[in-house]
Amino acid sequence: MKIRSAAILPLLALGLPALAQEETPTPKSAREKEIDELLALRKRIDAALAALQRVERKTYSFVQYDLRHLLYRPVDRRAPRLAVPGESAGRRTGAGEGGLLFFDQGAEDDCDLLSELEERIVLAVGEDAWDEPASLRLQNGYAYVVQTPLGHARVRRLLEGLLRERARTVALEVGFYSLAETLERRLEDAALAGGGVLPATLLAEIDRSVARGESVRGRLALLSALDRQRVFLHHGSERSLVTGFEQISGGTGQTVAVVTDPVVGVLHTGFGLEARATILAAEGTPEVALDVRLSRLRTSGVASEATPWGRVDVPRAQVESVRTNARVPAGAGMLVFSSREGAGEGAESFAVVVRPRVLEP
Repeated sequence: MKIRSAAILPLLALGLPALAQEETPTPKSAREKEIDELLALRKRIDAALAALQRVERKTYSFVQYDLRHLLYRPVDRRAPRLAVPGESAGRRTGAGEGGLLFFDQGAEDDCDLLSELEERIVLAVGEDAWDEPASLRLQNGYAYVVQTPLGHARVRRLLEGLLRERARTVALEVGFYSLAETLERRLEDAALAGGGVLPATLLAEIDRSVARGESVRGRLALLSALDRQRVFLHHGSERSLVTGFEQISGGTGQTVAVVTDPVVGVLHTGFGLEARATILAAEGTPEVALDVRLSRLRTSGVASEATPWGRVDVPRAQVESVRTNARVPAGAGMLVFSSREGAGEGAESFAVVVRPRVLEP
């Protein structure tokens, strides 16, 4: 079948405007683009307002929140007290606490924690948002809350933030070094200039000096602590000794007997270190505020002295103690103690460096 060209031309003419419009769309002007953006913004605002109206509805519901993970305080631990009994030890009943290993385990005060947590919940929701039928009751480790959807959202946000804070942990690397004399002087100068803080570059130089054999790392301890928890480290030796006597009286009827019993204590030598690390909020990586106490006790012998009730052991010892604190940026460390005993090639160096690192929960 033959098709005349005269019939095809009108058809092509009809299709040309549509094809040309698809291939070359008319660009929008800047004003039209601005209008489109404003319309899209209005839609987002309308959606947000609708969601806010749903949240702010004065409908109340009851929710039980588990607070058991928040109702405790990290138990602080104190390092052994590196000390020796005084001259009066054994002269009276009771020998005191000198030279004894003890921990300071304060009883947990749940009432204070409950009061503090209750106050924070009230403030997080708003003091003017607790009119009836809203209510708050803390009991048996739970919070029983009647609130609006917005109030419950604020309670959840508060508890989630408290849980994240409670889970934060600080790792403390405690290194005991015998450093080359020039490097030790540089550490002391840097600590004096930086308030006890050692920059990361100097810490890396310590590691390189140890790797080359120019300095010696005698021991390395790794501790972990919750935020604001006090932890301790003790390294050394211990021995038992008679520190005094106790007089005990008792009997039956008209017979009274007095018995003198020796008090046996434990003498800890070496060093004890206590540290409390507080995580500070800062832009970027968090900083750590360190409060460190170091004690070192060295004995040169134990003598025996007579008392009216028996003989007591009296150590001959030298005690050194230092306490320092500083705000340590991420990657930096703290020089806790540094000393050099003797002179010349036989001088003995002793330095303690703490490096904190915040662990992500």
